[in-house]
Amino acid sequence: EPVVVNVSYSVLGFRDIQEVDMTYMTDMYFRQEWQDSRLQHSLNCTLTFITGTKKPVDFIWVPDATFENSVTSYVHDVLIGNHKVDIYPDGRVFWGVRATARALCPMELSSYPFDVQVCPLTLVSYNYPANHVKYAWKGSSAVTVSDKKLSQFLVTRVETSETEAVYPIVMLAGFLFWVDPRATPARVALSLTTLLTTGTIWSSVNSRMPKVSYVKAIDIYFLVSFGFVFSTLLQYILLLTLKHQTHLRKLRKVSPEYPLSGKKMGQGNGGMNSSSSAKTDQALQAKQRMMQRYRSILIEQSEQNESKEESTATEVTLDPETLYYYKQKQEFRSILWLDKFSRVFYMFSYVLFLVLYWKMYKLDE
Repeated sequence: EPVVVNVSYSVLGFRDIQEVDMTYMTDMYFRQEWQDSRLQHSLNCTLTFITGTKKPVDFIWVPDATFENSVTSYVHDVLIGNHKVDIYPDGRVFWGVRATARALCPMELSSYPFDVQVCPLTLVSYNYPANHVKYAWKGSSAVTVSDKKLSQFLVTRVETSETEAVYPIVMLAGFLFWVDPRATPARVALSLTTLLTTGTIWSSVNSRMPKVSYVKAIDIYFLVSFGFVFSTLLQYILLLTLKHQTHLRKLRKVSPEYPLSGKKMGQGNGGMNSSSSAKTDQALQAKQRMMQRYRSILIEQSEQNESKEESTATEVTLDPETLYYYKQKQEFRSILWLDKFSRVFYMFSYVLFLVLYWKMYKLDE
């Protein structure tokens, strides 16, 4: 089960509302409470941490809360850091801070000066997904406002809400197999983006955890997820390799003397230069013969499909770009079985891993 963090605000006031920048500033006491069984103790009192110049994260695990729409924010440190940490005998932890935040407030000014604006302050977990950390409001009056007086505005009401978002990075990487194999920039860019995102989230989570000598469950989850995302890049490399081999086989079929390997002929510099020149000439001649053969095949097919029209043979013209496009399409079509297989195998394997992963750790609990 995820760690439930109950949050509450005591807003001291709003100030410095900027219509031009669409921002506002708020001062508040921000409080978080959660249960940590590792901190249970037998004392009949509440332990209060004296953090001094340090922060609670230097002593215990704390949630990684962040204001999503914040432009700048900070915790007050006059005269010392404004932190308060209480640990109750049952393992309940209370953490309160005095903070100031400047946040974005998207404004709709079409009804100005009779407009009403809604300025959010969105709290999210920076590293942990919803199945590890979940934020909830503490009671029905989780947000209170001490001073509602503003020089140019009127605070009408305060509302709270909860939102849970899902970012299926591994599944998103699986959609690469539906992208046209000829769209190399799109496939490589999406693969690298999902790969870097997975690695960044993994490192961010571990940076907030203590160093241990054993493998954690979340390490296994991220390791397998990283491997699945990386496999999409390897699959595309294999696809291009098969396409290149298919291309060489077609060249060999059109021109038997077309060199399929890069073996060097002759000895010495003179021998290497002459053999390279001969190989280049052979390659050019083979490509020309291959293009002529493709052109004749296409013209014959067009004549058969449109035999009722007398002018068909004279209208069929293939420029080099069209011929190249057709050739690429034919070569990729012969190896599209790899993409079709990967679509099913990738999704099925990852879903199977998730089922086994959650089942195994649920049984351990």
